[in-house]
Amino acid sequence: MQVSLMKPEERHAALMIDEMQITSGLVYDHSCGAVLGAPTLPLADGSLPDDSLATHGLVFMLGGLSSRWKQVVGYHLTENSFCASSPKDELIKIITACESLGLKIHVVVSDMAGGNMALWSRFGIHAGRHSKPSTSCVHPCDPARRLWFTPDVPHLLKNLRNHLTSGQAIYLPDEVVQKHKLPTARVDLAHVKKLVEEDGKSELKIAPHLNSSCVDPKHYDKMKVKFAFSLFHNDTAADLRLLVDSGKLEKEALTTA
Repeated sequence: MQVSLMKPEERHAALMIDEMQITSGLVYDHSCGAVLGAPTLPLADGSLPDDSLATHGLVFMLGGLSSRWKQVVGYHLTENSFCASSPKDELIKIITACESLGLKIHVVVSDMAGGNMALWSRFGIHAGRHSKPSTSCVHPCDPARRLWFTPDVPHLLKNLRNHLTSGQAIYLPDEVVQKHKLPTARVDLAHVKKLVEEDGKSELKIAPHLNSSCVDPKHYDKMKVKFAFSLFHNDTAADLRLLVDSGKLEKEALTTA
């Protein structure tokens, strides 16, 4: 990847962090002349036993915001947990190096695992039921800019789905309700369940992408992104509107759509 060959708009990027499971063991790497396999980050409690072996790889990768490109820029080997202070320093180091090359790093993207949430908190990122969410911090390379933090899209979809399938509702802001002239502020999964039920009675399916795993996922189904994606698909919204128009669903379902 040569930054000098990029157009100005192609230099805007996100820094993504992903942890993947690896096979534990020691391996000699001829390229660097070293034995790899031990954790390179301390555990969550700050310790790093001499006999410990890495079980995961923490990968740092850049991705374009206005164009499709990706580039792995670093990694660390970790055990089942890691101390958040070390990745924070690594994050700042990577962002600083990238900005010095002419890239603009605007956002950090990760899943919502415990280690990443601890890392977010080191940057002052938090959200609570009784407090105002904080989703950005002062950019380490420019005090006039903000560095944003966001979960990756699959985790956002699964979290929203889990919120609804646990029996809770989502309430839209008043300005959204008024702007789109919605009948209510409440988003309710019961309307989608009714859609699945009605579709099951018909040989001609209007919602073939939906099934019981989408509206009532079991343990392993909750881990699969495809069921959450199907639930929030544009076709689901169109199907709900069709049932409202045909009188099989009340108008309140339009908000869910």
